[in-house]
Amino acid sequence: MWSHLVVVLTGLALAVNTQITSPSPTVYSEKNVPTGKPIAGNYGGALRPQIHFSPPMYFMNDPNGMFVDANGVYHLYYQYNPTGIVAGNQHWGHATSTDLYHWENQPIAIYPGAAREAIFSGSAVIDVNNTSGFFPDQTDGVVAIYTLHTPDEERQDIAYSKDGGFTFIKYSGNPVLSINRTQFRDPKVIWHAETGKWVLVVAYAQEFVIGFFTSPDLKNWTHASNFTRHGLFGLQYECPNLVALPMLKNVSVDTPLEPSNFASTGSLFVLAISINPGAPLGGSITQYFPGTFNGTHFFTVDNGARIADFGKDNYAGQFFYGIPPASPQVSIAWASNWQYSQVVPTGTLESWRSSMSLPRYNVLANTTRGPYTLVSLPYDLKSLLTTTNSLANTSIANSSVLYDYSSTVPSGAIYFSITIENISLVNTTGTANFTFLSSVSGEYIRGGFYLGGDTPFWINRGNIRGFDNPFFTDKFSTNNLIDTESRAFKMEGVIDRSILEVFLDNGLRSATTTFFPTQSLDTVILSTGRLNPGVKMPAKSRLTRLDAFTKTVEDARIRTTSGGIVTIASLLIVFYLVWGEWSDYRRVVVHPELIVDKGRGNINQEAELVRTMLMLCSAAGEKMEIHLNITFPRIPCELLTLDVMDVSGEQQTGVAHGISKVQLAPMKEGGRPIDKTLLNLHAEEDVALHLDPSYCGNCYGAPAPQDAAKAGCCNTCDEVREAYASVSWAFGRGENVEQCEREHYSEKLDAQRGQGCRIEGGFRVNKVVGNFHIAPGRSFSNGPMHVHDLNNYLDSPVEGAHTFTHDIHTLRFGPQIPVEVTKMLGSKAMPWENHHINPLDRTSQLTDDPAFNYMYFVKVVATSYLPLGWEQRKTKKGAASSYPSGIHGRGADGSVETHQYSVTSHKRSLGGGSDAKEGHKERLHASGGIPGVFVSYDISPMKVINREERTKTLSGFLTGVFAVIGGTLTVAAAIDRGVYEGAIRVKKLHQR
Repeated sequence: MWSHLVVVLTGLALAVNTQITSPSPTVYSEKNVPTGKPIAGNYGGALRPQIHFSPPMYFMNDPNGMFVDANGVYHLYYQYNPTGIVAGNQHWGHATSTDLYHWENQPIAIYPGAAREAIFSGSAVIDVNNTSGFFPDQTDGVVAIYTLHTPDEERQDIAYSKDGGFTFIKYSGNPVLSINRTQFRDPKVIWHAETGKWVLVVAYAQEFVIGFFTSPDLKNWTHASNFTRHGLFGLQYECPNLVALPMLKNVSVDTPLEPSNFASTGSLFVLAISINPGAPLGGSITQYFPGTFNGTHFFTVDNGARIADFGKDNYAGQFFYGIPPASPQVSIAWASNWQYSQVVPTGTLESWRSSMSLPRYNVLANTTRGPYTLVSLPYDLKSLLTTTNSLANTSIANSSVLYDYSSTVPSGAIYFSITIENISLVNTTGTANFTFLSSVSGEYIRGGFYLGGDTPFWINRGNIRGFDNPFFTDKFSTNNLIDTESRAFKMEGVIDRSILEVFLDNGLRSATTTFFPTQSLDTVILSTGRLNPGVKMPAKSRLTRLDAFTKTVEDARIRTTSGGIVTIASLLIVFYLVWGEWSDYRRVVVHPELIVDKGRGNINQEAELVRTMLMLCSAAGEKMEIHLNITFPRIPCELLTLDVMDVSGEQQTGVAHGISKVQLAPMKEGGRPIDKTLLNLHAEEDVALHLDPSYCGNCYGAPAPQDAAKAGCCNTCDEVREAYASVSWAFGRGENVEQCEREHYSEKLDAQRGQGCRIEGGFRVNKVVGNFHIAPGRSFSNGPMHVHDLNNYLDSPVEGAHTFTHDIHTLRFGPQIPVEVTKMLGSKAMPWENHHINPLDRTSQLTDDPAFNYMYFVKVVATSYLPLGWEQRKTKKGAASSYPSGIHGRGADGSVETHQYSVTSHKRSLGGGSDAKEGHKERLHASGGIPGVFVSYDISPMKVINREERTKTLSGFLTGVFAVIGGTLTVAAAIDRGVYEGAIRVKKLHQR
């Protein structure tokens, strides 16, 4: 097998736009927009393309109304803001050319008629047969149809030109097509010879519909059909185009656009639809559908949606009207993307924004796994060539060629191509790459092709530094299969200061990419590598070899002033770099590690030595401490109950008693603390010791609690409440209950009605799946059910009622990691806070609904902090129960055993319903439940260990010091040697 690779580099001539004066257009009311003369512009900017059209100044977007007249003059209209460098104040700008590269700026062609109007995209035709009646004595009358945009409507208007498209008169009968919609735009008109009618395609933008209309005279339009919801939707359809394209017999021949290569079956129609935003790469893009058209209806050949350009800067392309139907059709597109077009640096640096793509020939071809593919190739470049010979024309099989064009190509525009022939179809390997770079700044844009696998081609503009934007995607790729008959690959492209276009395999794939370097690109490297054996390698230039090791000479013993300066400078550099190595050695960082948490539940004896340093364990299982501080400003402490349950649904035993209730003054009095009492969770109530020993209180028809202080009796108010709960009876305020009246239960309750409550402190639980909740009323277990007495909560006499509005000041699972450690876990630009570990801290929830439920689903992850040198200070920890609340998790060696967590929250009204008020009526809520704050926690099987370490070992520090000294002195010696020898040579020259 042998491969042959040919590289061609050609400089392209300047095609700078010029400007001429044309007759004045129709009168326009905006005084700061010039009429009758072109807007002047400077085309010498470093970023200004030289062979791609760009506006003289200000902002340009979609091409409009393109046609070629009988004299071969191409007319390009475009969306134009003549007063600013962002979109808005839309007019139709105008330029003309005879070769599609050298453009003459013309005066603005079509102006808005009022301040609230804008002239949006459209098209233009030559009314040869005067179907419109505007041109009784000529055959070259031009009719433009465009969208007139106002805040209230988008409608289709027409204007006609009797001077070949330079000035236009608006039709007095406008609009010619109006449906009273605000998203109805971008008409494209063609002549359909078979039916003898004009055909218009227009976008119902946000309905994802392309409408087809017909007309005999361009003024009266009849709806014919719709093309609805095909291909990629994005967020809206725009800029439809309908064009007939010839089919190729074979796209792989050397000259595919020869008429003899066109299929005799005739043309197929292509419907192109632009979408914005919502392209696969973001922003705007154009898709196309091949098919047939009978004058009223369009039928696709298949269900595929095809992308016209795999870059990100090719949008709203339009085809020239007036190209012979049997010829390749010519198009131009807007070379930008709406995601960043209004912020690219050309606006602030050179007062213009956006350019057009190269003009392209377009045909269709059938390829391997690619039926009816749009083939796009650059329009004839011959008029741009500066010389008849190529800058480089050589074979670079498994090698490269570098060319500096900074002085030989003033335009900065280069055409390049790489051709590989006789590619093996088995075990194929190899790459073909190009790089354009700046010898000043080192910036570069590059791309290449992999011959193996699925043969991907890629472009990378990420090393150009003149523009940074999160939507300015820097890498693009496609796949380009090797043709099994030709066994060849061809890549050609044009780079033009700030825009690159590439075409693969005679235009089967194409990409348009803009870029904005800080310094002009002036060097190109084309290379190939790892091609299969047998590649021919013709002679090529070689680089001069560099020798990095100078030889010892007697001159080394001579002392010079320059040598002394170099020595002092090198010693200062050595000191500075050694100090940096020392600082780096002393720097401590926190390295996170992720392991499986084997310490959950009972302890594995094989890992006890390690886990005693990382965990706190008890004989029965590992414990976890929960710390909370939550304020409830609209419910008194008397009504709040805190319950803790594990995975079994029952209350845990051995829960630490470290929770306090802080009574708060009513909100209207500032919510200040009034009293603080210890909350003894689920403790037995004090018995009434002052009563007669034979006293047996009445349970009022309910069975006495099993755990009553005196069997069969209800001697306290609380025992009566529990008896009532056991049979699901409402208890109320204890009226007519002797025990409650004796204990003044209702008076205590009324005294706190308007108060708030803060629950703070900590408690210890088994480290298993569980939950805790804060709910109103006394809680009871009634069989398998956990219930609360809600009577006193819901029957509140206070203004505004009791609600579970709350502020979570703190909720953490274990001790707090020191602040200085959390900052080390983040970055200098964004240091961590404890909120990163405890995300519910500083959470506020507000509701006016008493029957409201807040649920927090927490995933707890065990987290250890091991300070520097903890191994030398490690100590055996005792059982968890031996630690006071708040100390559990802190080691004498400075280590901290705690937890971080993530949380998902949900809230709902217990009355059920939907979230229609929030715009989500489809989101339904179940009814019923207990009001309150519920926290369900699950234990992750993973564990995070944050270990303090030095960034560099002692051996690494010493290695760095020696490298600094040796490297600095070596470079200093080379500099001193060069200065000395240079001085000697200059001295010898003067002696001659």
